[in-house]
Amino acid sequence: MFAGFFPTVLKVGVVTPVHKGGKSSDLKNYRPISALPIFAKIFEHVIYRRLMDHICTNNIISCNQFGYTPKSNTEVAITHILNDIYSAIDNKN
Repeated sequence: MFAGFFPTVLKVGVVTPVHKGGKSSDLKNYRPISALPIFAKIFEHVIYRRLMDHICTNNIISCNQFGYTPKSNTEVAITHILNDIYSAIDNKN
């Protein structure tokens, strides 16, 4: 097995400029879209899932980490903060 090896061909993306609007002669009116090989996307997803499972199982990430974690978003973060504020008010802190 090639531990730590990822084929170079899977690291290459095809970048296509997409016109956003305005004058087509102005380069600022384009945004790059990168198309990656599908196998690379699948591989990345598999590694991400395994890594997140390991991190969550072993409590490596703080419970206050809301970004890029499963079942968490800004609404969960705001709810957490509001609960802390309401608890502080109830405890006259």
